[in-house]
Amino acid sequence: LKAHRVTLTHDNDIGRRYVSNSKVRIPNVKYPYLVKTNAQGFRSNSDFFIKKNPNVKRILFLGDSNTAGDNVNNEYRFSDLVQHNLGFECYNFGVAGTGLDQHVLIYERIANQFEHDVLVICPSLCDIPRNMMKSRVEKDRTSGRNILVHKPYFRNDKGKLTLCNVPVPKPQLVNGEISQDIKEE
Repeated sequence: LKAHRVTLTHDNDIGRRYVSNSKVRIPNVKYPYLVKTNAQGFRSNSDFFIKKNPNVKRILFLGDSNTAGDNVNNEYRFSDLVQHNLGFECYNFGVAGTGLDQHVLIYERIANQFEHDVLVICPSLCDIPRNMMKSRVEKDRTSGRNILVHKPYFRNDKGKLTLCNVPVPKPQLVNGEISQDIKEE
């Protein structure tokens, strides 16, 4: 989580996104790695373009830290390996610490404007409890204090999904310890 406070920033619509146009070396204990982001606020060595080359298939990837590529350089993420080895153009919209609800919002509000042939949604088991949360506690990198990080979530209103917590409140310092994630009420 320490690296998340350096590379991620608040987003009013989806909760968090990578800091745009950044290049940060993450001092991971075993294998330090480099995080490069584009103007759209996603991990990539180059910007994304709305129009695609009609002669090249484009794949969009949505997911959490596994898709975003925590603990590896951009070029070693599975989406980049698909691009390199199969010749497709791959855009990775993965964001660490997000759930399926946020992946839907990333697609609806950002990714769907980019022409594409294939959409790959990459769920993880840890996304399931994230879908039930409206916020969770993380450690701040600089102060070591707890921060309450909010996120959008969907509520079931008699069979209809209602989007809640948008605009997403900014993270807040928390006094004292909070032992569990804050779940939807």
